Amino acid sequence: MGKVDSKWNKISKRTMKWHMFVGFPLKQIIPIQLFLLVVLEFINKYINENIKLFIVQSIIKLIVAYLLGIVIGRLEWSYLEKLNERKFCDIKNIRKSFISIYGILFWGLNTMIAIISPFFESTIAIITQIIIWPLAGLVWGIIMWCIYGSGFEKYIN
Repeated sequence: MGKVDSKWNKISKRTMKWHMFVGFPLKQIIPIQLFLLVVLEFINKYINENIKLFIVQSIIKLIVAYLLGIVIGRLEWSYLEKLNERKFCDIKNIRKSFISIYGILFWGLNTMIAIISPFFESTIAIITQIIIWPLAGLVWGIIMWCIYGSGFEKYIN
């Protein structure tokens, strides 16, 4: 699978720490968060109600998203390194890692951070979102695996 090789070659030109603290969080997580914050604020119009609250909430979301990006960056580095070195011997481990990293963490939790509004919602709504978005990420990861999984099976054989 050429995508694994090319992605590993691209990120391994720098150090793991660079990928964890700069590459993944600042190039993938933060731009998505900024886009979602702006779009969601225009839809919900919170920005017009209380600009200070919007700014505080946005800063908190960006900090949490950055920390999530560090975790995902570390996991992605290890995942791609193992794939590149053919250290995975079981397709189940590849599938589990793929769904966890790109489904639950990258899509589910990242979306949850952008959508959750702790200053405007009830505790029940927040708890519901904390449960629903990781589950939605799991479903997204499974769908993505169904699309790309056969390439990974060919890659390790």
